[in-house]
Amino acid sequence: MQSPKDRFIQNHQAIVRVTALWACSEAFLGGLLHAVRFPLAGMVLATFASICISVLALCSISRGTILKATLVVIIVKFTLSPHSPILAYLAVAIQGAVGEIVYYRNQNKFSAAFISLFSLMYSAVQQLLIVWILLGKEFYEALHIYLTKLTQSFLPQSENIILYIIWMYLIVYFIAGIIA
Repeated sequence: MQSPKDRFIQNHQAIVRVTALWACSEAFLGGLLHAVRFPLAGMVLATFASICISVLALCSISRGTILKATLVVIIVKFTLSPHSPILAYLAVAIQGAVGEIVYYRNQNKFSAAFISLFSLMYSAVQQLLIVWILLGKEFYEALHIYLTKLTQSFLPQSENIILYIIWMYLIVYFIAGIIA
């Protein structure tokens, strides 16, 4: 049987390793996906982030572990991949904060499902929210900008099938959130 000290050391080592894995995935994989303009980069990174957040919650001994890990991830991401868009850093910060809030209340399989769905759905609509709320555009103007950018990321010459692509995009993210 393990002593409490040994268990603490094992949990601490697991937290450090998961934080490092999350940070490296954001910095290297995220930087690469953003550099090549991969259309579903947010889905890949949000899935990985939600898994890391859930593992951190399982290993956590005290409150604030997820927030500390999030801060480390953001610092490492900025240091190793400064060319990433500012929204990528905002996404990591929001995912970490929501993970801390969700796991602060209780730790169960629904918490992991919620953080996965939240992370993926937030990633899917982040640009719309930023243009609408932070930039102060009217909702329909923000929606048009969002749909145009989304369509052009998949089909650079097309603007006629925006509605179909947005529904497919949201459904893909929703399914990925359920799977994650």
